[in-house]
Amino acid sequence: MQDLALRPEIKLIDFTGSTQNGTWLERKRTSSAVFTEKAGVNQIVIDSVDDLKAAARNIAFSLALYSGQMCTAPQNIYVRATAFAPPKA
Repeated sequence: MQDLALRPEIKLIDFTGSTQNGTWLERKRTSSAVFTEKAGVNQIVIDSVDDLKAAARNIAFSLALYSGQMCTAPQNIYVRATAFAPPKA
């Protein structure tokens, strides 16, 4: 990656990946436009759900749709222990 990034004909770099490589690009390529997304993590937090089937369908859609883009794909799903408990009467 470093050899390619330092070539003089490269004028624009759009990088998504590790913090270490992104920081290196930002420091070394001051003569070109460098955009970085370093170690982004998108999370889903489920606190409570009225329609579990609809929520699961939407989460599955998001996981599939954005699976090719690590910067936008949900990577962690947190579910509160009582998120799906029936309401107390």
